[in-house]
Amino acid sequence: MGTSDGSKSSSTVRRPKERGGAMKIGRFFTKLLSTALASGVIGLACYSPAHAIPIGLLETGFDNISGGARFGETFLGFSTGSVASPLVTFNGTYRSDSPFITDISSSNCSSFRCLSDSFISGPRTFDTFRPGTTAWAADITLGNTLDDIEITVVGNSGIQFFDLLTPDFFGVTDPTGLVSVSFVNRGRTTSGGTARSSYGFDTVITFAPFAEPDPEPDLGASVPEPGTLALFGIGFVGLGYMRRRRKAAKLNSPIAVA
Repeated sequence: MGTSDGSKSSSTVRRPKERGGAMKIGRFFTKLLSTALASGVIGLACYSPAHAIPIGLLETGFDNISGGARFGETFLGFSTGSVASPLVTFNGTYRSDSPFITDISSSNCSSFRCLSDSFISGPRTFDTFRPGTTAWAADITLGNTLDDIEITVVGNSGIQFFDLLTPDFFGVTDPTGLVSVSFVNRGRTTSGGTARSSYGFDTVITFAPFAEPDPEPDLGASVPEPGTLALFGIGFVGLGYMRRRRKAAKLNSPIAVA
C-alpha cells in the first residue's frame, strides 16, 4: 500500500492470482478504455469556445436550426410614432436614442409595422434576450442605397462583425448563447460627404432551443362570452334548487322515538 509521500508502507496487499489469459485480456481492455476516457476529458478541457465565434445565417439556415421555440416580434402591438427607450419587446430589449414605430407608408418599412430610430449614425442594440437564446434574425429595410450597416454580434463564445449593404434578411447564431446584436450606419462617402439614412427592423425573431414558446401577449382584456355567463347562471340556479329540496326532506322526515 502506498503512503501519501509515494513510498511503500510495511503492510502489503495480496492480489488474486491471475488464471489463464482471460484475466490479462480483460485488464488490457479496461486499461485501454480508461486511457480513451482520459483522452476525451483532456480533449474537452483543451477546447476553447472562443473558436466558435458567432456565425451569420441565411434565412434557410435560420429555419433549419430554429425548429423549436421561436419567439417573434412583429411590432403590431405598438402604435405608430415615438416609443420609449429602452423598448421592451416580446423577445428582448431594444436600446437607442429615439425609437419609433413606422408602417408600410415609410421608406424604411416593408410591412405593416417596423421599428426604426431617429438616431441614424448611432448604435441601435438588441439585448436582454430570453434565457437560452442562441439565434437572432430580422428583415432589415434600408432607406437609402448609400447606407452601409455595420453589425456587431456579441456571444458567449466571442465577438463577430458583419456588413449589410442592401436590404435583406440577417441572421446570426452562437450555440453557446447570444448577448447582443448592435447596428451602426457608417454610410458611404459621396462628393457631398458621408451619406446615410434611417433604416428599420421588421419581424425580429429569436430562437431558444430549450425554452417553451409562449403565445404572443394579449393586448386586450379577455371578456367572457354570453354563452359562458348563461351556463354559470344555470349552474347556480340548479345548486339553489337542490339545497332547498334537501332542507325540505329533512323537515318532513319522521322523528324516531326511543
